[in-house]
Amino acid sequence: MSNELVTMVNNNIEDMKNNEGLSLPPDYSVGNALNSAYLILSDTSKGQPLLDKCDQGSVIKTLMNMAIQGLSPAKNQCYFIPYGNQLVMQRSYFGSISVVKRLSNVKDIQAQVVHKDDTFKIGGENGVLVVKEFEPSFENLDKPIIGAFAWIEDINGNRTYTVMTKKTSTPVGATLRRRRFKTSSRKRWLNGLLSIELRSSILIQAQTTIYL
Repeated sequence: MSNELVTMVNNNIEDMKNNEGLSLPPDYSVGNALNSAYLILSDTSKGQPLLDKCDQGSVIKTLMNMAIQGLSPAKNQCYFIPYGNQLVMQRSYFGSISVVKRLSNVKDIQAQVVHKDDTFKIGGENGVLVVKEFEPSFENLDKPIIGAFAWIEDINGNRTYTVMTKKTSTPVGATLRRRRFKTSSRKRWLNGLLSIELRSSILIQAQTTIYL
Protein backbone atom coordinates (compact mmCIF):
# COMPACT_ATOMS: atom_id res chain seq x y z
CA MET A 1 0.00 0.00 0.00
CA SER A 2 2.81 2.39 0.89
CA ASN A 3 4.67 1.99 -2.39
CA GLU A 4 1.44 2.06 -4.42
CA LEU A 5 0.12 5.23 -2.81
CA VAL A 6 3.42 7.11 -2.83
CA THR A 7 4.17 6.03 -6.39
CA MET A 8 0.70 6.98 -7.65
CA VAL A 9 0.80 10.50 -6.19
CA ASN A 10 4.43 10.99 -7.18
CA ASN A 11 3.63 9.99 -10.78
CA ASN A 12 0.66 12.37 -10.85
CA ILE A 13 2.87 15.23 -9.66
CA GLU A 14 5.54 14.42 -12.26
CA ASP A 15 2.85 14.40 -14.96
CA MET A 16 1.65 17.84 -13.83
CA LYS A 17 5.22 19.15 -13.89
CA ASN A 18 5.83 17.83 -17.39
CA ASN A 19 2.47 18.57 -18.99
CA GLU A 20 0.74 21.28 -16.97
CA GLY A 21 3.61 23.56 -16.01
CA LEU A 22 3.55 22.79 -12.28
CA SER A 23 6.59 24.39 -10.65
CA LEU A 24 7.83 23.22 -7.25
CA PRO A 25 10.54 24.76 -5.04
CA PRO A 26 14.00 23.56 -6.13
CA ASP A 27 14.80 22.22 -2.66
CA TYR A 28 11.49 20.36 -2.32
CA SER A 29 11.53 16.56 -2.50
CA VAL A 30 8.11 15.17 -3.36
CA GLY A 31 9.22 11.65 -2.48
CA ASN A 32 10.49 12.62 0.97
CA ALA A 33 7.33 14.59 1.74
CA LEU A 34 5.10 11.71 0.62
CA ASN A 35 7.03 9.18 2.67
CA SER A 36 6.81 11.42 5.75
CA ALA A 37 3.08 11.79 5.18
CA TYR A 38 2.65 8.05 4.84
CA LEU A 39 4.36 7.43 8.18
CA ILE A 40 1.93 9.84 9.86
CA LEU A 41 -1.15 8.45 8.11
CA SER A 42 -0.23 4.84 8.93
CA ASP A 43 0.58 5.53 12.59
CA THR A 44 -1.35 3.23 14.93
CA SER A 45 -0.22 4.70 18.26
CA LYS A 46 -3.56 6.51 18.71
CA GLY A 47 -5.81 3.79 17.38
CA GLN A 48 -7.01 3.14 13.85
CA PRO A 49 -4.63 4.78 11.35
CA LEU A 50 -5.97 7.52 9.10
CA LEU A 51 -5.12 5.41 6.05
CA ASP A 52 -7.70 2.84 7.15
CA LYS A 53 -10.19 5.34 8.55
CA CYS A 54 -10.37 7.65 5.52
CA ASP A 55 -11.52 7.14 1.95
CA GLN A 56 -8.53 6.43 -0.29
CA GLY A 57 -9.68 8.99 -2.85
CA SER A 58 -9.61 11.74 -0.22
CA VAL A 59 -6.17 10.55 0.92
CA ILE A 60 -4.81 10.84 -2.61
CA LYS A 61 -6.42 14.26 -3.06
CA THR A 62 -4.93 15.45 0.24
CA LEU A 63 -1.45 14.24 -0.63
CA MET A 64 -1.71 15.88 -4.04
CA ASN A 65 -2.71 19.14 -2.37
CA MET A 66 0.27 18.87 -0.02
CA ALA A 67 2.74 18.21 -2.83
CA ILE A 68 1.36 20.91 -5.15
CA GLN A 69 1.85 23.49 -2.39
CA GLY A 70 5.37 22.20 -1.76
CA LEU A 71 4.68 21.37 1.89
CA SER A 72 6.22 18.74 4.12
CA PRO A 73 4.75 17.29 7.35
CA ALA A 74 8.31 16.50 8.45
CA LYS A 75 8.88 20.27 8.73
CA ASN A 76 5.55 20.82 10.54
CA GLN A 77 4.22 22.71 7.52
CA CYS A 78 0.88 20.90 7.42
CA TYR A 79 -1.50 18.69 9.39
CA PHE A 80 -3.82 15.89 8.31
CA ILE A 81 -7.35 16.06 9.70
CA PRO A 82 -10.16 13.50 9.29
CA TYR A 83 -13.74 14.70 8.76
CA GLY A 84 -15.71 11.50 9.04
CA ASN A 85 -14.11 9.30 6.39
CA GLN A 86 -12.69 12.25 4.44
CA LEU A 87 -9.10 13.40 4.92
CA VAL A 88 -8.11 17.05 4.48
CA MET A 89 -4.85 18.94 4.85
CA GLN A 90 -4.49 22.06 7.00
CA ARG A 91 -1.52 24.29 6.32
CA SER A 92 0.31 25.33 9.49
CA TYR A 93 1.86 28.66 10.44
CA PHE A 94 5.22 27.38 9.18
CA GLY A 95 3.60 26.23 5.94
CA SER A 96 2.01 29.63 5.35
CA ILE A 97 5.35 31.35 5.98
CA SER A 98 7.01 29.02 3.48
CA VAL A 99 4.36 29.61 0.80
CA VAL A 100 4.45 33.40 1.17
CA LYS A 101 8.24 33.57 0.97
CA ARG A 102 8.19 31.80 -2.39
CA LEU A 103 6.32 34.66 -4.05
CA SER A 104 8.70 36.44 -6.39
CA ASN A 105 8.09 39.94 -5.04
CA VAL A 106 8.24 39.02 -1.33
CA LYS A 107 11.51 39.63 0.52
CA ASP A 108 10.44 38.73 4.05
CA ILE A 109 7.45 38.13 6.31
CA GLN A 110 7.10 38.29 10.07
CA ALA A 111 4.24 37.66 12.49
CA GLN A 112 4.07 38.43 16.20
CA VAL A 113 1.51 38.13 18.97
CA VAL A 114 0.81 40.99 21.38
CA HIS A 115 0.38 40.21 25.08
CA LYS A 116 -1.43 42.30 27.66
CA ASP A 117 0.69 45.27 28.80
CA ASP A 118 3.06 45.07 25.80
CA THR A 119 3.71 48.43 24.16
CA PHE A 120 1.86 48.37 20.84
CA LYS A 121 0.89 51.39 18.77
CA ILE A 122 -0.56 51.60 15.28
CA GLY A 123 -0.98 54.59 13.01
CA GLY A 124 -1.48 55.61 9.43
CA GLU A 125 0.85 56.67 6.64
CA ASN A 126 -0.65 57.90 3.38
CA GLY A 127 -3.94 56.31 4.36
CA VAL A 128 -2.37 52.91 5.07
CA LEU A 129 -2.27 51.19 8.47
CA VAL A 130 1.22 50.72 9.91
CA VAL A 131 2.62 49.48 13.22
CA LYS A 132 4.38 52.45 14.80
CA GLU A 133 5.79 50.76 17.89
CA PHE A 134 5.99 47.26 19.33
CA GLU A 135 7.90 46.54 22.52
CA PRO A 136 7.30 43.09 24.01
CA SER A 137 8.34 42.28 27.56
CA PHE A 138 9.57 39.06 29.12
CA GLU A 139 7.30 39.71 32.11
CA ASN A 140 4.26 39.74 29.80
CA LEU A 141 4.83 36.43 28.03
CA ASP A 142 2.51 34.54 30.39
CA LYS A 143 -0.21 37.19 30.19
CA PRO A 144 -3.22 36.83 27.86
CA ILE A 145 -2.72 37.42 24.14
CA ILE A 146 -4.75 40.47 23.12
CA GLY A 147 -3.80 40.74 19.46
CA ALA A 148 -1.36 39.92 16.71
CA PHE A 149 0.19 41.55 13.68
CA ALA A 150 2.19 40.60 10.63
CA TRP A 151 4.00 42.38 7.86
CA ILE A 152 5.16 41.46 4.40
CA GLU A 153 8.15 43.28 2.94
CA ASP A 154 8.44 43.37 -0.83
CA ILE A 155 11.66 43.45 -2.82
CA ASN A 156 11.54 47.26 -2.84
CA GLY A 157 11.49 47.47 0.96
CA ASN A 158 7.81 48.39 1.27
CA ARG A 159 5.92 46.77 4.13
CA THR A 160 2.24 45.83 4.23
CA TYR A 161 0.82 45.33 7.73
CA THR A 162 -2.08 43.22 8.94
CA VAL A 163 -3.40 43.57 12.50
CA MET A 164 -5.72 41.13 14.25
CA THR A 165 -7.65 41.88 17.45
CA LYS A 166 -9.00 39.31 19.88
CA LYS A 167 -12.50 39.70 18.43
CA THR A 168 -11.41 39.08 14.84
CA SER A 169 -9.43 36.01 15.94
CA THR A 170 -12.41 34.30 17.59
CA PRO A 171 -13.69 32.46 14.47
CA VAL A 172 -10.17 31.17 13.81
CA GLY A 173 -9.77 29.87 17.35
CA ALA A 174 -13.21 28.28 17.31
CA THR A 175 -12.46 26.52 14.03
CA LEU A 176 -9.19 25.12 15.34
CA ARG A 177 -10.85 23.96 18.55
CA ARG A 178 -13.58 22.19 16.58
CA ARG A 179 -10.85 20.38 14.69
CA ARG A 180 -9.36 19.35 18.05
CA PHE A 181 -5.93 20.72 17.31
CA LYS A 182 -3.57 20.33 20.23
CA THR A 183 -1.84 23.63 19.62
CA SER A 184 -0.90 26.62 21.73
CA SER A 185 -2.90 29.84 21.74
CA ARG A 186 0.11 31.56 20.14
CA LYS A 187 0.04 29.15 17.20
CA ARG A 188 -3.73 29.53 16.84
CA TRP A 189 -3.31 33.30 16.58
CA LEU A 190 -0.46 33.05 14.09
CA ASN A 191 -2.24 30.41 12.00
CA GLY A 192 -5.22 32.71 11.64
CA LEU A 193 -3.14 35.79 11.02
CA LEU A 194 -1.01 34.14 8.37
CA SER A 195 -4.06 32.83 6.53
CA ILE A 196 -5.19 36.46 6.20
CA GLU A 197 -1.70 37.64 5.32
CA LEU A 198 -1.30 34.88 2.75
CA ARG A 199 -4.40 36.01 0.88
CA SER A 200 -3.11 39.58 0.95
CA SER A 201 0.27 38.59 -0.43
CA ILE A 202 -1.27 36.55 -3.22
CA LEU A 203 -3.35 39.59 -4.16
CA ILE A 204 -0.21 41.75 -4.18
CA GLN A 205 1.52 39.19 -6.39
CA ALA A 206 -1.44 39.08 -8.78
CA GLN A 207 -1.57 42.87 -9.04
CA THR A 208 2.16 43.04 -9.70
CA THR A 209 1.82 40.49 -12.48
CA ILE A 210 -1.07 42.39 -14.06
CA TYR A 211 0.66 45.77 -13.96
CA LEU A 212 3.92 44.41 -15.32
